[in-house]
Amino acid sequence: LGAISLPAQTADAAAPRARVEQATQRGGPAKAEGKAGRGHSLVRAVGQLELTAAQQASLDAIIAEAAAERRARSESREDPEAREGKLVGLLDGSVSPAEAHASIDERAKAKTAKAHAELDRNVRVIALLTPEQRVQLQQMVDERRTRRSETATAGQRARPNARANARAKAGKRRQR
Repeated sequence: LGAISLPAQTADAAAPRARVEQATQRGGPAKAEGKAGRGHSLVRAVGQLELTAAQQASLDAIIAEAAAERRARSESREDPEAREGKLVGLLDGSVSPAEAHASIDERAKAKTAKAHAELDRNVRVIALLTPEQRVQLQQMVDERRTRRSETATAGQRARPNARANARAKAGKRRQR
């Protein structure tokens, strides 16, 4: 996020913005959460626009809300050991197939809810922008797509057999 001049704010109000700026220097807002930054690219891109103080305050509120949602999801996430316990339970008969299916359904619902929340957040962020800022954002998105497709194409040319080589290596490891 480029240098954006912010109005004087309290430390609490400026905290979400500071976290995003700091995380962006390390590879994106999601990097601060220890994850790849894919879902936050819109926030990073919008941060490069010249936002008004009101837009910035609204964006900060959206960022803070998203962080709270991530923390809540993290706390309610099923422990991988619990999932493995269900597999063991299927084997020893202590967990019914219906219970295992219900667990899968719960995880699918959580994943769907997360995707809807992200979409709603993106809609709210886009709604903050003026028509001119939306055009700028579209240009930034188009440029990023072009760079990504060029990088992918160059990578495919440079390593045409990479996938086959990786499979061969995996097969050799399994034979050991």
